[in-house]
Amino acid sequence: MRFSKVAAYSLSAISVSALTLPAQAAQQFTGVVQSPTTAIDVVVATEAPTELPAQASIARPETIAAQPEFSKPTVLNEVSKPVTIAVRVADPVPVELSALPEKLSPIDRYRTAHPLIAEVEPIAVKPIVIATNVITTKPAPKPIIQPAVKPTPKPAPKPTINSTAKPTTTLSETVPTLTTDVKILGIEPELQDVAGQVLLTQPGKPTTAAIVREDRDALLETGLFLSANATTQLNPKGVDVTFNLAPVIAQSIQLINAKALTQDTATTILKPQLGKPVQPSLLNQGVRDLQQWYNDRGYNLARVVGLNSKQDGTLNVTVVEGEVSDVQIRFIDETGRSQDDKGNAIKGRTQESLIRQSIQLKKGSTFKESDAQDDLNRLFKTGLFQGGRVTLEGDVRNATVVYNLAELPLRRTDIGGGYNSDVGLNASVSYRDFNFGGLGQQVSSSIIVGSKDFQFDGRFANPYRETQPDTWGYSVQASRNRGLSRVFDGDIKLNSGNDVREGRFGGAVNFSKPIAPSLNATVGLGYTRVSARDTNGDLMQQDSGGNPLSLSGTGLDDLYTVSAGISQDKRDNILDPKSGSLLSLSSEQFVPIGVGNVFANRVSANYSQYVPVNLFGSTNPKTKDILAFNVQGGTTIGDLPPSQAYLLGGVSSVRGYEQGKVGIGKSYALASAEYRFPILNETIGGTLFADYGTDLGSSGGVIGNPGLQRNRSGSGFGYGAGLRVNSPLGLLRADLGFNDRGENRIQFGVGQKF
Repeated sequence: MRFSKVAAYSLSAISVSALTLPAQAAQQFTGVVQSPTTAIDVVVATEAPTELPAQASIARPETIAAQPEFSKPTVLNEVSKPVTIAVRVADPVPVELSALPEKLSPIDRYRTAHPLIAEVEPIAVKPIVIATNVITTKPAPKPIIQPAVKPTPKPAPKPTINSTAKPTTTLSETVPTLTTDVKILGIEPELQDVAGQVLLTQPGKPTTAAIVREDRDALLETGLFLSANATTQLNPKGVDVTFNLAPVIAQSIQLINAKALTQDTATTILKPQLGKPVQPSLLNQGVRDLQQWYNDRGYNLARVVGLNSKQDGTLNVTVVEGEVSDVQIRFIDETGRSQDDKGNAIKGRTQESLIRQSIQLKKGSTFKESDAQDDLNRLFKTGLFQGGRVTLEGDVRNATVVYNLAELPLRRTDIGGGYNSDVGLNASVSYRDFNFGGLGQQVSSSIIVGSKDFQFDGRFANPYRETQPDTWGYSVQASRNRGLSRVFDGDIKLNSGNDVREGRFGGAVNFSKPIAPSLNATVGLGYTRVSARDTNGDLMQQDSGGNPLSLSGTGLDDLYTVSAGISQDKRDNILDPKSGSLLSLSSEQFVPIGVGNVFANRVSANYSQYVPVNLFGSTNPKTKDILAFNVQGGTTIGDLPPSQAYLLGGVSSVRGYEQGKVGIGKSYALASAEYRFPILNETIGGTLFADYGTDLGSSGGVIGNPGLQRNRSGSGFGYGAGLRVNSPLGLLRADLGFNDRGENRIQFGVGQKF
């Protein structure tokens, strides 16, 4: 059997069928703690001794809800060197191979703004030499031979090549005759070149009638020619051979092993070839176009391994799409290791059944980059993992997809004690677990037992799961605590000289569920009893100025509430956003039941925008400068207990002021702007900020006039600079603020201000 350029596609398909893989696993991780990582490449062995480049990975940032970033998909690399096939005594025939399937390597995705697929360097496929010793032919029409002329009665010459011998009228079956000319008729120049490379009959070389028939059959075997006739004409110097060929006309498309690629899609892509003679250049372009279709849609393992023609005009398209043979889950530590120092596998607390609820990629499906990315996004939104990656093991025919996940340290117990004026000498214990029972449920509680008082706070939450779209997430909370009043602070005290204490006892139930992409809805019911007390815990009705401390005038107010809200979150990271926006609207209705008969409605709105900038030419998306803006406001319609007044000033309001020192009002508006920039990679950052807040002249609407009585101006401006430090406890911030009164102060907080 002899091969043309087109036959190379069949050769590449044969090579793929022999793919094998050493038992090696590919692992790599990019985590919160940046550390050197290693990856073991998974090598795909084919008949061709070719080193294939690794694909890049899907990386995931250290924060929970970051939107992953992807790099460009792998581009099909064309083979730069021709493959040579030696056929008997003919000259080597160059053959172009379509790109062989690449080896599988980790796909990592792990970023708060971190990429997915990196481009690979083009490779050169080493030449393959195939020695063909046996020539087989398919049945073909008999060649057209010139009518035989009676030979002269002289004895036949001995089998020798002699251009001066007396010519005969018939080309001998066995005695070689010098070929003086070869003509190829009926086809385009490109096909003439292909046919010329297939022929053993060449000008200046000997041939026989048997060799001419073999040439005719070899031409038909290429699949490029519908018919082939050969005629010979003897002349004094040798023989002229003419091949009359009819090209195969492409009529239809036949897909082999395709699932993602449909018949209609393949026909559309290859439509320019239909109704035209089959040509190697067009077939090569068809392979590139089909491969590009896979690449554009994220089918990173898919390869077009064969495109050849049949004599009936059918174009056979053979593909390997990267079928998922298994889906596995593997736990890793914060450095990306799947084993500890003793060689034991890292164990996780999260139940595998819960993890698989977030994984939509199933066994038997075709691997697609976007599907794996969506799975990672769902897993990170559970709040259970600080990072992870997807690795691929096996070969492109049977890929094992492994989800490597690093859990957050979600369980903690604290024991303490001390003394304060509200509870006296006390002991405390607190416990929290954000992955209770390995099911992603959240439990937190704290208890303080003192000589003067007993306080507690408990909460249980079952978050909403994307994998259970019809089930609402919910939380239940109950608490009892007491501390200094934020509204009636130390400027005006009680008649006893003590500061006003505010006690709160109650609970709430809240439900949440997305109602549209990026749009979340919440509803809730709550009850809180608010009391004004002195240091001894006795109820107080007025301060030393005779101002009432509650709406009811008794020192007690009962707050029964029904709340609702919607939020649209487009941030790339909920803890430390670098792009996107957040919009929230809420309403809280106070129902007139109980002490105080409170009847009011509180409405509020909050909008934040994050814009990445590149003032200093940084190429790392994780360390770009950020411009962040926030505007918010709210008002209360109806009765307003003083404990529910809006406070302006403080580390979460107008920095440079103490808490509540700007204003205490029934309404408010606040605007902030920050320029955030990295100082030491992702560990330490800096901020320049400016804040402005106003109570919109509503201070007089608060019972007891706490703002007016304490000489609050009602508006204020603050500015300054701060540091941000990523720590195991979260993002810590310290701000040095200056206000428009010439004062300054250092203020501390956890997390970004907005």
